[in-house]
Amino acid sequence: MSTLQKISPQGKKQLLRAAPGDSTTALVELVPGASPESLADELERLGAEQISWSVETRLLTVQIEAAKLDELAALTAVTYVQVGGRFSR
Repeated sequence: MSTLQKISPQGKKQLLRAAPGDSTTALVELVPGASPESLADELERLGAEQISWSVETRLLTVQIEAAKLDELAALTAVTYVQVGGRFSR
């Protein structure tokens, strides 16, 4: 699966229109067995800030620079990235 296929349509629009410094909230689905702890170095490298994490659904909410959505989606532990959402219980 290509990186762009792992990004929602809204995310692709934000990625293409992003100005330097534009930030977005992304809901990130992770592969089974992955966790924010296992991605800590990559998330830090991307400048992403973890907002919430649900073990049951494997959904991670992060604040990230919109221009880096493709780099986030390229991580092997990421199966899908949707923008503008936040997981809450």
